[in-house]
Amino acid sequence: MMSDGKIPGSDAGQAAIYQNGTLSLLALDPNCQPGTTTATSVNALGQAVGYCNRGTRVEEALYFANGTVRELRRPGPWQQWGFLEPWAINDAGEIYGGAYYWGQSSGPDLARFFANGEPTEVFRPPVGYALNVFLSNTGNFAYFDYVYPDQAYAAVGDGSKVRRLFPQQQLASASLGINEDDYVVGYRYITESKVKTFIHSPGGSTILVPFPPGITSMVPIGINDALQVVGTACGPNKCKIFLYSNGAITDLDDSISPKGNYQVNSPFAGLSDKGAFLVWDSSQHNYAVVEPVKP
Repeated sequence: MMSDGKIPGSDAGQAAIYQNGTLSLLALDPNCQPGTTTATSVNALGQAVGYCNRGTRVEEALYFANGTVRELRRPGPWQQWGFLEPWAINDAGEIYGGAYYWGQSSGPDLARFFANGEPTEVFRPPVGYALNVFLSNTGNFAYFDYVYPDQAYAAVGDGSKVRRLFPQQQLASASLGINEDDYVVGYRYITESKVKTFIHSPGGSTILVPFPPGITSMVPIGINDALQVVGTACGPNKCKIFLYSNGAITDLDDSISPKGNYQVNSPFAGLSDKGAFLVWDSSQHNYAVVEPVKP
């Protein structure tokens, strides 16, 4: 998740952090196969998490701090817990992600990792599988709760319990971001062809962002502390980047300079409090940072 303009990722297969035009490579774990390491989240202190491939059917969960890297402990033997992927770290050093149990899972279980050497803690059913986790500095988190083979739920948790926001839903939903006031953003299918963005408050209320004219689908990629939301709005013939702010929806495609074929498709980058977000420019085959957002 983007933090103070820091964007986690990789460069030529080495974990890296991009900030203000500078790319900083993170430390290498000698147990990782070359070219397989990526950073997935960074906090305001510069601590980051990520993962790498160690070998066939084995991933290592990694913690980066002060120019060093160390492996986070598994919940059990690697022969059982082969894949570990931490996806979020907050300023308190809390870490959440997914852990995959070979032979008994169809997807990664929601997991809490520890930088102090404790073994990873796994959240067991009745929850489904975790595909994304987004974490606030309060320790609350939002995640994409997937039930094999074809159902998905927007879900939240606080470290001791988890719950689905729409447990009686007939169609799919997903959480795709959380801000520091614990407002959650995501999407919910209203019909099989109409998808709306929702904002869920810590008090329990939920609003559905209304469609602009000609739009039938709105999928967000992040929410900031000003309750601004950025995402993709699609109609029958075209998709556009939208900004939702103070109850108004703005088409950002014409205001981004220089012009390009931009798409927002990375919820792990999210939306910073300064209004910055990450786009993929298919005309240049590269990512770019758009800032600031000015409705």
